[in-house]
Amino acid sequence: MFHCAADVRTWGPRQDFWAATVVGLANLLEAFSLAGTLPGHLVHFSSVDVYGFPSGPAPESSRLQPTGFGYGDSKQAGEQLLRARAAALGLSYTILRPCNVMGAGSPFIDRIGRKLRSGLMFRVGDGRVHCGYLDVDNLVDVALWAARSPAAGGETFNVRDPMDLDWRTFLHDLRQALQGRGTVLSLPYGVAMASARVLSGPYRVLHLRQEPLLHPLLVQIFGRTCGHSIDKIRAAGAPLGRVSYTQSLASALAV
Repeated sequence: MFHCAADVRTWGPRQDFWAATVVGLANLLEAFSLAGTLPGHLVHFSSVDVYGFPSGPAPESSRLQPTGFGYGDSKQAGEQLLRARAAALGLSYTILRPCNVMGAGSPFIDRIGRKLRSGLMFRVGDGRVHCGYLDVDNLVDVALWAARSPAAGGETFNVRDPMDLDWRTFLHDLRQALQGRGTVLSLPYGVAMASARVLSGPYRVLHLRQEPLLHPLLVQIFGRTCGHSIDKIRAAGAPLGRVSYTQSLASALAV
């Protein structure tokens, strides 16, 4: 069984992330218990957001701290719940922590693409931090491997494509492919974060569901590395990077 249900928005009430990611998983595990049968293996999709955007790449052994964001914190709580309940149920599982999922049908590319076509896109700093690109088909390859490989049982893995790609290059390539006329505005990290706090403040106070133009999570995504270590999953023998970056970008734009 593959469990990939979650609220993946970058803005929203904390309880919405908890309802989708934690309560939803708890309901699934309770259903296993009530049915008295278990899947042969559960592949659970978490996120590298559990690391809370450190300044450098994180291995899976990194100690997790509260991220301050509903998505990352709910993913941490989901992992903790799964480990505890799996031990009680005798459930075989693997946890995958994908980086930024791109390729055909990616909401991430759709959202950035709309800004690059005719809007305003913020780039934090010089855009030289790793963007953690992961083609969706390459993620499916890893998920299928995790479901079958004895090396994946009971393990947690970061997942991204095995290349070094920064946000500056990705935004340039995507804008060029789209023949975009949008503006890319570079802001130093400190300026971007201060602006994000000011712009998002009223939205938080008034509990608005509409997403502000800029808020702290967006600054973290684009201003801190998303290129976390894949040494562990590479050593375990997972298939990585079957779909190239060029192929992935082409398929994303063809949709």
